[in-house]
Amino acid sequence: MSIVQNSELMFENGNGEECKDLINSNIIIQDFNLFVQNPNYSVFAITGDWGTGKTSFIKMWKNKFLSENECIYINAFKMDYESDSFMMLIKEFKCYIEKHMKDENSAITTWLNKAREIFNLKNILKLGFNIIVDKTVGKEPTKDFLNNAYDSCFDELSKEKTLYDELKSSLGIITEKLKSTLYIIIDELDRCRPDFALETFEKIKHLFNVKNVKYILVYNDKVMKSIIHQKYGIEIDAKRYLDKFIQKSYILNNTSSYNSWFLTEFYNIFSNIDSSMYNFLQQNSNNFLSISKIFNISLRDIQQILRKLALVNIFEDGSKCASFATVEILKYANENEYNELVKYYYENNMSFSSNAPQRHTLNKIYRSFKVPHEEKPTAYDQAPAKAFYLVMQYYDKQLK
Repeated sequence: MSIVQNSELMFENGNGEECKDLINSNIIIQDFNLFVQNPNYSVFAITGDWGTGKTSFIKMWKNKFLSENECIYINAFKMDYESDSFMMLIKEFKCYIEKHMKDENSAITTWLNKAREIFNLKNILKLGFNIIVDKTVGKEPTKDFLNNAYDSCFDELSKEKTLYDELKSSLGIITEKLKSTLYIIIDELDRCRPDFALETFEKIKHLFNVKNVKYILVYNDKVMKSIIHQKYGIEIDAKRYLDKFIQKSYILNNTSSYNSWFLTEFYNIFSNIDSSMYNFLQQNSNNFLSISKIFNISLRDIQQILRKLALVNIFEDGSKCASFATVEILKYANENEYNELVKYYYENNMSFSSNAPQRHTLNKIYRSFKVPHEEKPTAYDQAPAKAFYLVMQYYDKQLK
């Protein structure tokens, strides 16, 4: 059995808790660090399916290689209450430069004034023509004040590009004074509102791509492409669209590390337990991991599933082990289907029969496990229903 060596890497999870590196990410993190050192690129992406540990990975890299004054970490999903990503980036830059670049007061003031002007202009353009009409109505004949209102709107719009250019230029003057590269990590982009996520790409490219600043955008590539199709239509080439903004992508693939982590975690949890479940999971480790990846079940959830299965004290056939593993996975694979089955069980005092509800997800999980032929239920097509029934019976006894 391959055991993962202890890692000194730590990261803070979504609940603010300090967690250890579960998958011995040292080698991958060092590789990624070399990847982002390339001086020819300033906008990078980390992509991977949900559950591959992108957030944990980027936080461990940040903790290992960057100091406080070299990094801004943004959870975009927590910030998309903003009307657009422009305000998110303005706020984060403002907070950083006021804290770390106090000697640049004059340049900071200039930049902030430009930001305020744009903010005011955006509000005017957002509320639009009505504001200008309100200012002119009653003061001039209708035809004249309408003409003046249109002219005022045009004048405001013509200011916009100039102000954006000045904003970028004034920010560049500030960041030019940085003693080391500033990395801005924008995580969870794929979980944001579609318009907010796509605006983030555009704002970085056109307004915030300045000297001595590198961006690392973290997202699920498949989801992001789906967002692009949702916004612009299925005909658009989503990859080419992303390539306009992302200069280099790093695909996070920890498959070998996951396998090693699983065996280690499995050994730690079951080390003092002698049960048929131990033997079953040991024989099905690859299948268990494959199922977890198909349904994007996180490492933390896998850990919870293993701990629950370790408490199931059964000394019977492999089909019952498969039943328990199937139902525990179902909770994370498809919570709605799991809740429907629980409801049906309690409302109908369910007993195993051909009329018991069949569920596609249960069936897909169950059939992925290796179960000796002689231990499979006779009515194989009813195995998912039997799996659920066996587990609920067991839990009912435990509760009583």
